Parts: sequence; structure tokens; C-alpha cells
Amino acid sequence: MYNTVEKDLLNIAKKIAMYYGNQIVIVGHISMLLAYGESYRHTRDVDLHANNLLLFNELETKLESIVNGCEVIDIKNHSETSKRITIRYNNNIYKIDLVLKCESWIEIEPGICIQDKSARLADKLSVVFSKKVYRRLKDLLDVLYIARREAVSTYEIEVAVNDRGYDISVWTFQYLLDTVTLKHAFIKFDGQNLYLTFEELYEEYTEFLLPMLALIQEGRIGTWDPERARWS
Repeated sequence: MYNTVEKDLLNIAKKIAMYYGNQIVIVGHISMLLAYGESYRHTRDVDLHANNLLLFNELETKLESIVNGCEVIDIKNHSETSKRITIRYNNNIYKIDLVLKCESWIEIEPGICIQDKSARLADKLSVVFSKKVYRRLKDLLDVLYIARREAVSTYEIEVAVNDRGYDISVWTFQYLLDTVTLKHAFIKFDGQNLYLTFEELYEEYTEFLLPMLALIQEGRIGTWDPERARWS
């Protein structure tokens, strides 16, 4: 079941996606909700990738007509290809983060496109194997959530990582092995009433992530079995 905030965000994302078709791809946590139909962490953002400049430039001018009851209250341009649109909807304040980026997608519902699994994993793994994991613990949670539900191979991960321009050679275990700093980040994040303890989190990422990176760095192909929670 979804809470009120998630229902609002899903409604906003779906209406935008259905208006633009595959010109807009839903990414981030809302894409996970659509893919798996289950809530497991908090969010107040809608993350979108636009694959053309016209759409990127015009979205804030059309939002109020696309999403009935939506009011645009602020627009912040982070760069020429990234912006945040703040809206009021159902008496709540939400953020829409829009990036100009061609995205690989799947159609999850008629007219609604989300980022595909391999691209989603590649983006989140690039955070998990870097120092960013301490301030973006949500990406670690997302990766492990996917691992509980999806079979995945190191080959498909490498292909997606290379397609998206990430450099696997700089990925490292060290930040995941610093359990003191990671636990501190977890405690700060746990105000959201997460479904697992830090000890459970540690067990899951040592089973999934550490062997995965070792296989890739050694040039071996492995396949993850989510039911047995092991690589082979």
C-alpha cells in the first residue's frame, strides 16, 4: 500500500509521463514504486529525464494544465541540463527534479515509461562504490531492494555501466567497509522507519555488492540468484 505522499507523487509522475509519452522517463524512487508496486522508503521528489530540449524548457509552463490542482511555486536551474521545479499539490509541497538526458526505458504501463533495471542499477552502483554512499544511503537501499527481487549478471551490469560512461576502475569497497561512518549515515536515515536493521543491511551488501565488484574486477562473469541470495 502507498501512503498519501506516494499516491500524490505517483499521480503527478503518471500524468506528466502520459502527456509526453516516451519523451519523459520516470527515474528514481518513483520508478521503483512503479516497477515493484511496494513502498519501502520515504520520498518527496519526482525524478524525471527529458530526452529533448523543448520539453525540458517548457515543462514548468505546462505543469498546471497537465496536473490538475498543481501550482508551480518555484523554479531553480542548477545547470543548462538540470532544474528543480517546486510545486504545491493537495496542500503539500513537492519537488520535481528534471534532467535533460536521453534515457533507456521500458513501458511499465500504457504511455508510462520508466528507467530500465540495468540503467537504474548502473546509476546507483556508481554512488554505492564511492564516498557519496554516506550522503545517499537511499541508493544503497535501492540496490539491495532490487537484489532481493531480480536476477542480474555482472555482464549486464558492465554493459550498462559502460553505456552510461562510468569508470568501474575507480569503484572501491573501502566506503562500504567503513562500518562506523556507514552506520552513522544509516542512523540518520532511519528516522524514516526502515524495514531493516543496520546489521541486516550489512549482511545484504556483503553478500551482494562485495562479491559482485570482485567478479567484475577479476574479469569473471557471475549471475545473482535472488532466491538463494548468492552469486554463481
